[in-house]
Amino acid sequence: MPAYRLALAAAAIYSIGAGSQTLAQDAATVARLTDVSQRYNECAYSSAISQLKSLNGDINRAAEQGFASCSLERDLLVSSMKEVGVPPPLIDRTILEKQTGIKRELRKMVEEVLLKN
Repeated sequence: MPAYRLALAAAAIYSIGAGSQTLAQDAATVARLTDVSQRYNECAYSSAISQLKSLNGDINRAAEQGFASCSLERDLLVSSMKEVGVPPPLIDRTILEKQTGIKRELRKMVEEVLLKN
């Protein structure tokens, strides 16, 4: 399991343990965090991939520009984690690990394409 998924799961578990929610509320919390996390991932991947060619294959720049263009999705993820009581250091760690994981996956994608050509 990628590190950012572990951090997101930890954030969800933290939020569940912090309150006296019902099982259905716990499931809804996890589902909401997962949904906003996936939206951020999709935005970051598609934005970075669309910029790779214009940036001459510079994965780091493409990823950073992708993250910047997905600020609304990132803000939604951060606010969703705050709403359920996730502490700021865990939020920061989760975002950093997600971004690191996205860059790693982008590198793998580019390497696979280059190896096929």
